[in-house]
Amino acid sequence: MSDTIDVIKHLAREAGQQGGASQTIGDFNRLLLTGTVGAFALAFLLVCLAFAGSFDPGTVLRSYPFHFKIGTMALLAAGAFLILRQQGIPGASLRIAIAALPGPVALLFLAIFDRSGYPLFGQNAASVPICFFAILGASLPALLILLRVMRRAVVTRPGMAGAAAGLLAGALGAAAYAIACENNGALFVFTWYGLSIAVVCVLGALLGQRYLRW
Repeated sequence: MSDTIDVIKHLAREAGQQGGASQTIGDFNRLLLTGTVGAFALAFLLVCLAFAGSFDPGTVLRSYPFHFKIGTMALLAAGAFLILRQQGIPGASLRIAIAALPGPVALLFLAIFDRSGYPLFGQNAASVPICFFAILGASLPALLILLRVMRRAVVTRPGMAGAAAGLLAGALGAAAYAIACENNGALFVFTWYGLSIAVVCVLGALLGQRYLRW
């Protein structure tokens, strides 16, 4: 097993050489961080353009619902970032996958003890499709950016790397949408944000299986 990992690491060093300059883990980490920040900025810009005039940023930023949405999505994004970073290191342990748990667990806890009375399906019939497609639309460009970044690494599990990229992109898209979301129930957020992120995660796995293979 150790011989196989040594071979993979040797191939990683060779694959990382571009024009005579080697791609180190530190270089990849910085590139991934830059890509993540850029992906969130783009997702946030898309949300602001799509929902311009429909919310007051000052009021939203001071509200508790925004805080729990952005907080849980940030926890999920941080965990997904750690998982995705590990996918660029040949031979890395799969145990890092537990880093994705804190965000959903915190949101599930809030949903179980939610006594706000906000309905599961939102304020009106359009709440669920607006939420789903807004998060999906904000997440897809972020997913493409992250997959492009992962092409600079030597990925040995392309499906898992794609899924991790989808998880991170979905969390970033959901965090961006939080500023425009008018449905403040924790159960609504857990269910429909969760479904949207899961779809992006699956899409990332499918794309990663093809795009990140070498």
